Amino acid sequence: MNYMPSEVSGRMRMNPLVDVLKKTLGVPKVWETDDWHTEFLLNLVRLLRPNLYVEVGVYEAVTLNQVARYCNHAIGIDTNPESFAHIRGKNISGINGTSDELQNHKLIKDNNLIDIAFVDGNHDSDQVLRDFRNIRPFCANNSLIVFHDTYPKSPDFLDSRKCSDSYRVPELIHQELASSWNYVTIPRHPGMTLFSQRNKLPTWMG
Repeated sequence: MNYMPSEVSGRMRMNPLVDVLKKTLGVPKVWETDDWHTEFLLNLVRLLRPNLYVEVGVYEAVTLNQVARYCNHAIGIDTNPESFAHIRGKNISGINGTSDELQNHKLIKDNNLIDIAFVDGNHDSDQVLRDFRNIRPFCANNSLIVFHDTYPKSPDFLDSRKCSDSYRVPELIHQELASSWNYVTIPRHPGMTLFSQRNKLPTWMG
């Protein structure tokens, strides 16, 4: 089944979730732009204060540098070595390559588990799925894996240099792992999808 966001298929609609999040986050100016994802993710990290944050797709490190201020450790992954010239935080380490190399990073080898991962690199669905599968084995019980560009507003954004077909990934993961992972997609272009593990109780409950 090929899932298409409602805006891509032409059924324009407003979702009450957008208004709720807009009021909750208190960032209306940012929310009106296509770059709202950085502020959204920043608020999420401020709330959860992860020990280890992983970002696939560093680019100019705009998101990574801001988010890293609220983490103990952050790992940025990018195939372009020039991306790492933009990194500012002393708690940020880099992997010049793909998520295939995550397993070899010192923090992972030292048994640090990932609390939040943000996947925003190559948006082709095959690679996004590969990123998910590379990250999942090292996730903490109450971790979140966040995907960007999963709700493009028109077919113009299905180009591989934009959102590509990453909108397919949430449903593909759901078909494969519905018994163990939940997800919700924020229905605002370019979209973000949050995955969390199912049936994870608060740590004090064992």
